Amino acid sequence: MPYIELKARERIDEALAKLVWAVSEAARIGDADWREQQERVPGLLNYAVTRLMMGVVKELFRGMRYWIGNMLLGMLDAVGKEFYYRVMRPYEDSAVGKNGDIPEYAAQTFWGSLVAQPPTVTRRTQDFYCGTCGQKLSINESHGCLNTPNITPTSG
Repeated sequence: MPYIELKARERIDEALAKLVWAVSEAARIGDADWREQQERVPGLLNYAVTRLMMGVVKELFRGMRYWIGNMLLGMLDAVGKEFYYRVMRPYEDSAVGKNGDIPEYAAQTFWGSLVAQPPTVTRRTQDFYCGTCGQKLSINESHGCLNTPNITPTSG
């Protein structure tokens, strides 16, 4: 979680301002047009984050250990999730509000119509039928539709 003490933020923010400037300038190197600059950004950020992490590993831990790598992978995963929840999700929600949802997503409920539901037995007078394939069944019978045991009758 990126919500650290203010004292720590001040020291890190000062250094980050220089890093942000350096990465932005590196994207603009040469005669790169706007598209080329955009294409450079992921590699530049990857480089900067990797060097930052490995520098901290060297400074604090004096080398890599499995638990350190595992901790860093978890941190990177959390950074990605935090970015999605705080930045990308609101952006996507705004786009859905502006342009409309994808029909398959808009039709979903909590369980969703695309999620396979177990078959049910429908009762018609004294007869029972599989709700998936319509096969006539006895009251306690199941027959392999979606391999679902214990089909229970419903009134119809």
